[in-house]
Amino acid sequence: MTKDELIEKHREINVDGEWWHESVYDWFDEQCKAMGIQISTSPRNYSRRGIVESVRERDINWSGFWSQGDGAAFAGRVVDFKLALGCLYDDYPIFQKYVEDLDGYVRMSWGLGRHNNVTMRDIEVEPIAYYLVDDHPLAEVWQEQFDKEIEMVDALIGDIVADLCGLLYDALRDEYDALTSDESVWDAIQANDLDKEAA
Repeated sequence: MTKDELIEKHREINVDGEWWHESVYDWFDEQCKAMGIQISTSPRNYSRRGIVESVRERDINWSGFWSQGDGAAFAGRVVDFKLALGCLYDDYPIFQKYVEDLDGYVRMSWGLGRHNNVTMRDIEVEPIAYYLVDDHPLAEVWQEQFDKEIEMVDALIGDIVADLCGLLYDALRDEYDALTSDESVWDAIQANDLDKEAA
């Protein structure tokens, strides 16, 4: 068997298992944290030697890499709107006042849908009046503006999440391409003493 044939035979040697993308997940987790976004986790049960072990895993789905419909998505929520919105944060003054000055409750989260996409975006907020003294003269005006701003913030967060999903997919594809390259496959073949098969 030639070297090229051996490489083709073992093309998936570096990606044969669930572990190869963990470094991409870790990197992506850090990217999200830097943007004030937290990836959700869910319990998963694994059985080893008859013992069931429950661990929490990140809610990330993806498929790849060369078919229509391939993509990546994750479930999560915003934990820091100032980081998430970046320089656009100041464009929403009532939302900013609600979050910072009034310490208002707002939660934006999303789940995973079918076909590697994000669905079920959810917003939970309380009225501004909850955080003001009774009969505050600006409560109604602020609430009206807040309602408009929360819609715009939600749309912007949706765009940010879509961009992050694209970033995750690209990173997974790049990692896969690197691990299945001729050089990486040959290195793994040699490390596992499989090169003895080469003529």
